[in-house]
Amino acid sequence: ITVKYRNLKKTLNQQQKKKLMKKTNKGISHGKTLHKIK
Repeated sequence: ITVKYRNLKKTLNQQQKKKLMKKTNKGISHGKTLHKIK
């Protein structure tokens, strides 16, 4: 059960990081260009 919980936490953290990256990229023009290249 603890291992499953840890994995869940990891996935949640990854999702939050992705959301944060998207938000920051919107505010930064340099981030937008990097996002387009990806």
